[in-house]
Amino acid sequence: MSLLMNLYQITLFVSVMNNVNAQSEDYLVVCKTNDERYECRGEIVSDCTEIDGNCIIDCTKEPFVCADAEFLCHPHHDCTLICDADDAAKPCQGTVLNATQSSNINVNLICRNERACEYVVVDTSNAVNINLNVSVTTGVASDSAAYAEYVAIFMQLRLPQTGSVHIDCYGHSACQSMKIFANTTETLERFEMTNIGIHALKNAYVSFANQSEIKIVCGHSQLSDVTETTEAALLAIDGGQSDGSCSNVVFDGTYSGHDSDIYIECNGNEACLHSVIRAHSHSRALVVHGGNNGNNVLSGANIYCPMIIASSSAQGTNCLINVHGNGESMLSETHIHSMHGLSRVSLQCDYATSVEYNCYPNEESAPTLSALTDATDTPYALCGLRLMQESKSEWLCVEDGMEIALWSTTEMWMSSTIDEHDSETESHIEIGAGLLHNVKAQIVLSCIVVILVLLGIAVAVHKKNDLYGWFHGSSTKDDELGAYHGKGVMRIPGYTNKNKYQSVEEDDDQSQTVIEQIESQNVSDSDNEIGHGDSD
Repeated sequence: MSLLMNLYQITLFVSVMNNVNAQSEDYLVVCKTNDERYECRGEIVSDCTEIDGNCIIDCTKEPFVCADAEFLCHPHHDCTLICDADDAAKPCQGTVLNATQSSNINVNLICRNERACEYVVVDTSNAVNINLNVSVTTGVASDSAAYAEYVAIFMQLRLPQTGSVHIDCYGHSACQSMKIFANTTETLERFEMTNIGIHALKNAYVSFANQSEIKIVCGHSQLSDVTETTEAALLAIDGGQSDGSCSNVVFDGTYSGHDSDIYIECNGNEACLHSVIRAHSHSRALVVHGGNNGNNVLSGANIYCPMIIASSSAQGTNCLINVHGNGESMLSETHIHSMHGLSRVSLQCDYATSVEYNCYPNEESAPTLSALTDATDTPYALCGLRLMQESKSEWLCVEDGMEIALWSTTEMWMSSTIDEHDSETESHIEIGAGLLHNVKAQIVLSCIVVILVLLGIAVAVHKKNDLYGWFHGSSTKDDELGAYHGKGVMRIPGYTNKNKYQSVEEDDDQSQTVIEQIESQNVSDSDNEIGHGDSD
């Protein structure tokens, strides 16, 4: 098993090195603590900026050899930092890799073994056209047969303005509590992240990039596109287990992620347990796919759908949530938030055994739906969802014990108020048994309306008001559902700290604020849930 992992590490290293521009010679910066000429710890190291070639920084020789150092990358040549704790404990604790002044290069980080990249910061926030590659992998601990843990715990990644990002987190708690901050004003072509191992990304914060193809995989997925050696090595991690790989993670599109296609895959037991998946209001699409026979893959998760329908979205649906397989309670106490209610969400529980076993054990733990009124996430309506008998995608919306809506992928009956302000797409809602089929009620309502209009005219005449102004005066409450188009657009203060960093122990204001807002919203939602017990 150890041999397989070593082979896999070599494969990853060769892959990263192949990305380095072959037209330039490589320059190796070797850090040591017993020689002043090679001292890096606690220093600002500018060697890479002073040579005309790709730069490789070696932090593998001694314990804490590169701790608290800041390495400056060349503006136009590839930059690679290697941190291996096999023979050196915490070699890169608190290290900063600074590529904020770079463009058109590869920035590579390789972390191997226990706490090798603890508190590392990789900053490409002002850089353009950057290919950022981060490889975090476990290894055999020197003092035991167990695999090392917490390889890159508390790492921070600040993504470039343009380019692409590829991140691999392999191992028990490999990237636990990592924070990834996307650029809030610029765009990325592609963002890919794979997390394999027990609690591989647990308690992390990931903000979505703009105008990007985003793919995040939690747990073991299909491995048909890798070699047999690599597949065997991946399956060897944590004995082939990936329990809780992305549990308690906040995937955040509050300030960024517009016009992005977001795909998140949750595989294995508790893969996305209690996670928050929040698309940007203008994200093109959100797809959440869970299963691989895992238990509680989306239990307790909060999923926020996009507010705007992209023109390319099939049949007006751009929020797709699907679980499949024979896992237990895959949608237990899952909370779905959608401004437009059920008409814009496709929810499927493709169970193998039964609804009670695979989807949710009882009505009290069934998923819920919150319809929203504006960009401040004020709950408009909350109902419990019940999967129809012998169906996998038809749902009843139940409020106060009454079945008020039936929802499927082809037709829906629900209160028309949820979509009354939506003029962009054709409404998918029919009124079930209200005024539409009650002639007497229609007559009574018409009489009331006529009386109110006459009274209004009488008051206007009495006060000598202009009738034209009475009927055609401007409204002070323009389209509330579209309020986020105006001055209500959410923004975040820009990141201006280019080369100097605060203590790595301080929480980032942006992620902390968002997490607190989400927790507050969840408490509010739980207080208003119908037919649900207290959430964990």
